[in-house]
Amino acid sequence: MNLSYESHHIVKGKKRERGGKDDAGYRERKAVPKMNTTESQIKRLRTMVNDPIPDSGTDADAAFSNAELEEILTETNDMYQAASDIWILKAGMVQGGIESYAVGSEHYELTSMKDQYDHALAMASMYVERAGRS
Repeated sequence: MNLSYESHHIVKGKKRERGGKDDAGYRERKAVPKMNTTESQIKRLRTMVNDPIPDSGTDADAAFSNAELEEILTETNDMYQAASDIWILKAGMVQGGIESYAVGSEHYELTSMKDQYDHALAMASMYVERAGRS
């Protein structure tokens, strides 16, 4: 099990955070176990964030590589929080494009950039709520 400290202050060689009751205004932060990711967790996270690997493709063909997903999952230490963070990243990746076009008598409407952005943020919100419950 990997251990990390989520702290920004170091006092006398120990990582600590502000707000404690000692004379320096710091308290010790307990080590948080980091998640050891598995292939099945990466697959599940891909499903949660709608980032499939194309048939006959590799993770390099998806929006996020396995290494990127593993890094986010390890940093957050929570599947739902990782999904929320990725949906926020996906919202930032939305780009404008053609929203409708016609070919002869056929007319096609595509999802608007605003709808894609709103959907990504709604998914992020849903997963952050789940992270708070886990």
